[in-house]
Amino acid sequence: MKLSPLFKNCLIEIHKSSFTAMSSVDEKDQIEKATIISVGDEVTAVKEGDVIIFKDFELDVIDLDGKKYYIINEDAIKCLVTNTTL
Repeated sequence: MKLSPLFKNCLIEIHKSSFTAMSSVDEKDQIEKATIISVGDEVTAVKEGDVIIFKDFELDVIDLDGKKYYIINEDAIKCLVTNTTL
């Protein structure tokens, strides 16, 4: 089965490593790193294969046939990783 994201959504594969960031009110949020697998037709800032950083609560998880898929809106992406040695 193939999933194709629509509009400004991206299908991503999450990396096993994660980061912790401090917010302005000193609450910890999990920061995740992922690779873009496919993008919707309205996505302009990233492309397939790009590595991104985002907060873990900003994505949708779809469990389909025993496999988890992760969808994030392009607007929720915090930054693009250009040096993947993070």
